[in-house]
Amino acid sequence: MSAREDLVMYDADEYLNRINEQARESLERVGESLRGLEDVTGDGEAEDGLVKVRLGPGGRVREVSIDPRAMRRSSEELAELVKEALNRAHDDLAARIAESGGPVEELRKLNQALTAEHGSLAGALQNMQQQMRNQLERAVAELERLRPNPEWRRLRR
Repeated sequence: MSAREDLVMYDADEYLNRINEQARESLERVGESLRGLEDVTGDGEAEDGLVKVRLGPGGRVREVSIDPRAMRRSSEELAELVKEALNRAHDDLAARIAESGGPVEELRKLNQALTAEHGSLAGALQNMQQQMRNQLERAVAELERLRPNPEWRRLRR
């Protein structure tokens, strides 16, 4: 292999190593972000705190508090208060996750980095492919050159 071919192989290896390292680092940050979200909660209330709701990760209900005064309401009115408090808690949870940057931002950065590296890697692989074609053509030409000429054998007799 020539020095240039070695360089092309090194470039491709370097690109792959760089992509793997970026992906590993980003996935570690995503994992850290997800671990940080375990404690994120969202709070919502309706009608000056008559109904309060606290949500945890994944929108799971952690707490519901209904003031005894709310029990004087009709079941339909109480259901509306619970729905309002839940929706506000969901909005609050989403806002807190967005503020933390969360895994979505890390995944977006990883996608950008991989997209940028993809072009470089594709170019290096095309270059390697062309060099392999050239090597194969040279090998075939050399084999053709070394193959005994049947005419030469006939002339020697």
